Amino acid sequence: MKASTTDDLYPLLLNLVYKNIQKNSYGATSSDKHPVFFGCCDWHSSVHSHWTLVRISRLNPSLPLVKEIIERFKVYFTSENLEKELSTYHYLAEQQSPYGYSWLLALVANIYKWDIEESKDFLNAFSTFESFLKKHFVSTFKAMEKPARYGMHENTAFALILLYHYGKTVGDEEFTKAITDFAIKFFYKDESFEEDDNIYGCYITSSLCVLHIMSLIMEKEEFIEWVNKRNWKPVLALSLIHICRCRRIERCRSRWSPYH
Repeated sequence: MKASTTDDLYPLLLNLVYKNIQKNSYGATSSDKHPVFFGCCDWHSSVHSHWTLVRISRLNPSLPLVKEIIERFKVYFTSENLEKELSTYHYLAEQQSPYGYSWLLALVANIYKWDIEESKDFLNAFSTFESFLKKHFVSTFKAMEKPARYGMHENTAFALILLYHYGKTVGDEEFTKAITDFAIKFFYKDESFEEDDNIYGCYITSSLCVLHIMSLIMEKEEFIEWVNKRNWKPVLALSLIHICRCRRIERCRSRWSPYH
């Protein structure tokens, strides 16, 4: 990934563009409505691309690229820009909750851990959006009777993982407890790790995400007892499939030159 990815102009998903063109409410490029997260085909991809750039910079501060990334973020991560991003909630929430918005809080958590002088200014710029999304998730999960288990963007367990890590990272005990309570509400009574999705066509494995979030909120012995009382065989089968996928990816990677 190059830092200039954040400057590339792409439209959002075509169905969203078409919907807003019909309403005569969408500009020629997504940067008109999204002055920060416009560099990918869909909004959430731009968010976790920024997350990636922050993580690369945070873990590798000596890279020459880091200075360029920080300078670009100083232009984009402003209160004015992020207020414009928040103003799109009324039409974007249907596509971006919970996946895209949980990634945005993961981005905030990553900035929180970034040991640079500018991180405080970045966090201040995100603060209004951040507070709004915390209230959004609490009210959304409170209203849900059952979790979304389909292995795509709407998956509840995957979002809870990101949100739990966010709460822990920024030290928000109230929000972390709320996420913990929602995980218990949705998954504690599960009797099996059966999948509600097609594992060959989806990229989030619901049962593994459920295991992950429950391992975060439980003590080790409690978690082991909880797992042992349930049918874990589907998880084993899924794990073997993922191991095979990883081996094939590694095989392909080993044939590429370092420059690829």
